[in-house]
Amino acid sequence: MYAQIQPLCLAVPPGRFVTDEVWLVATNGYWVEAGFIDNNASITGLPTGTQLAFWFDHRPIDGSSHGHVLAVAPPLTNSTAWIRKTATDTYTIIFGPSNNYSGVSTNNSMNASNYQVGSESTSNATASFGYFRTMQYYTASGWHVPSPPIGVKHDTPQVQEWFSLYDTMNAGSPC
Repeated sequence: MYAQIQPLCLAVPPGRFVTDEVWLVATNGYWVEAGFIDNNASITGLPTGTQLAFWFDHRPIDGSSHGHVLAVAPPLTNSTAWIRKTATDTYTIIFGPSNNYSGVSTNNSMNASNYQVGSESTSNATASFGYFRTMQYYTASGWHVPSPPIGVKHDTPQVQEWFSLYDTMNAGSPC
């Protein structure tokens, strides 16, 4: 999957986190995700008290989640998020304004069935506002632009809305 993420702000109180991110997801609950996080919570693999570019995976091999830092205090600018299966049990993550951050999820035998974009938050007191553009997914026949979801999804405290067909989504609460 491929998308452009442009966070305009991320703000979070102590003990909480908020993200603007993308997920490549399998039906059995496994996933690989990448994006921006303002983290003041205790999350395995990620330092607290700072904004990060990050990626995370939840793999079938051990059933646990693994956090990885791509950059500390990255600029909140338009960034590419690219997650793709590159071998039988490997997913490659490319992220950043110039595709300058990367990671590899190894020993990951999940079979991705869909992708998701949005903001994840642990509190109504957090704030996130950003845009997601140029969303695409990859199959053996190449890259494809998806149809937008039907309706608007509101998962308190997150809000996700499509603003135009195929390419722009807003996620989160205004800062």
